[in-house]
Amino acid sequence: MATRVAAWVAAALFFVVAAFQAALVFGAPWGEYTQGGGTSGALAASGRVLAAISCVLLIVMAGAILARAREGPLRRLPARVVTVLAWVAMVYAVVAVVLNIMTRSTAERALWAPVSIVLLLLVAIVMVTTRRTS
Repeated sequence: MATRVAAWVAAALFFVVAAFQAALVFGAPWGEYTQGGGTSGALAASGRVLAAISCVLLIVMAGAILARAREGPLRRLPARVVTVLAWVAMVYAVVAVVLNIMTRSTAERALWAPVSIVLLLLVAIVMVTTRRTS
């Protein structure tokens, strides 16, 4: 039960971040909250492309974490594929914590460091509680 709850909450957080990235793609003036905070206002075209790629990856990672807990639309994928995608989500979560703590942007750090830490904890719970034993 705890694994399923952690997976669904993690997926919800992945979707929140994906929605933020989608808003950036469509011109939301939140540049100081992303990509190192070097942009005030809307992102330039290159930043929007990165945001679009991030959006897609975040949605896939949400599905992977749900599938790891045998939930969601990707649960019927082969176990090896789910495992690889879930580990990608785990690595992403670790990197997100590091980058969001290290960023020079105080606005980005204040917003995303806590979110990324919670996301890492939730993904770690799912990964540990669903590990396969031989």
